[in-house]
Amino acid sequence: MIIKNLNVKRGKHTILKNINLEIKKQDSIIGIFGPNGAGKTTLLSVLAGIINKYEGSIEGLNKENYSFLPDKPYIYKDLKLKNVLSYFDGEYSSFNVQKARRLLNDLGLDENMRIIDCSKGMLEQIHMIMSISREVDYYFFDEPLAAVDPLTRDRLMEIIEKEKKPGSIVLISTHLISDVEQLFTDVIMIKNGEIILYDSVEKLKKESGEGLETVFKEKLR
Repeated sequence: MIIKNLNVKRGKHTILKNINLEIKKQDSIIGIFGPNGAGKTTLLSVLAGIINKYEGSIEGLNKENYSFLPDKPYIYKDLKLKNVLSYFDGEYSSFNVQKARRLLNDLGLDENMRIIDCSKGMLEQIHMIMSISREVDYYFFDEPLAAVDPLTRDRLMEIIEKEKKPGSIVLISTHLISDVEQLFTDVIMIKNGEIILYDSVEKLKKESGEGLETVFKEKLR
């Protein structure tokens, strides 16, 4: 995936400024860090085709080779889980319904359960399972770990790490750096709509001798 000279404006306000990014390392999980309003959600929304008014170019993406999980629930509450499975299976050729059923069963989620009856933690897990069960080259997850308890967060992290398509690339925006840094192979940091850092976690920790949250705070100063 190659992003060239990406600019996104909302009215007179520039949200993303001259983003240039080349992501080629397969089998990577990349954390996108930045303060509120930095442009993390906007970047993922552009990559997912939700925002299509921008300047610049994006190479390597098409509607069939990525899966997007937004930061808000989107599955209709009156559906049963089995209806959700049927919808995804019919809508996306990349959807692996056997994988989805296995993951739901592993987490004790009954297919006859209605979405409206699910707890917040269950909803987060269901949305993640639907997204990760697509066999695609890229996964874009917007704050999937923010509003859940530590146990659910650990489950979601395990699902991401173990169930993504082999060789795929995962981009995850998050504020929870210290709690989830072990998940990431690489990091992108955004400030005021600009990328200020893109590097491997291993290199950053080796050079700084600190954790990712400390590196992030230092870069924002």
